Amino acid sequence: LTPSNGAGPINGAGSVTVSGIEPGGKWDFSLDGGKTWTPGSDNSIPADVLAEGDNNITIRQTDTAGNQASKTIDVVKDTQVVQPTITPSNGANPINSTGTVAVSGLETGAKWDYSLDSGATWKPGAGSSIAASDLSEGINHITIRQTDSVGNQASKTIDVVKDTQVAQPTITPSNGSNPISSTGSVAVSGLETGAKWDYSLDSG
Repeated sequence: LTPSNGAGPINGAGSVTVSGIEPGGKWDFSLDGGKTWTPGSDNSIPADVLAEGDNNITIRQTDTAGNQASKTIDVVKDTQVVQPTITPSNGANPINSTGTVAVSGLETGAKWDYSLDSGATWKPGAGSSIAASDLSEGINHITIRQTDSVGNQASKTIDVVKDTQVAQPTITPSNGSNPISSTGSVAVSGLETGAKWDYSLDSG
């Protein structure tokens, strides 16, 4: 008895290969400790007849003379993988040139990759984040795909805005030009929505 991936576990497309059957011999299998038996065919047991999780499989061969021999194996069926989590480094959009997009919720032994073109092309993920330098200015449609050790996949998509540009503020003396009097002021305009500003009188 050999799981299709060589060791445990198998995914929904996997199988358990049955070999060592004598010419003319027949085989059947039990998933409940020998209480019930299912005739075997095609030298394998497909994953779809197994339950999610642990399966205790007993194979029984009966040769043409009626002799029987059996073997038991534990096989794990794993068809589930968690959806990854995507979080911009500042907690929300947008991020700047030093920001990142954190990738979490990855299973042990899993790999991940990401696409910026709705899945047309994929880049291997490294570590647990995507650097802002890998993104374009403006809106980025990011899809993260996790592939676990068995081959199951799950994905998640998020739109992340990369904003590395800010308008230069405008400074205008209240009388239109220098100098101003003691009742004058210096108007500051050209500020982006949500932006903050400060000023220095000593060259920064």
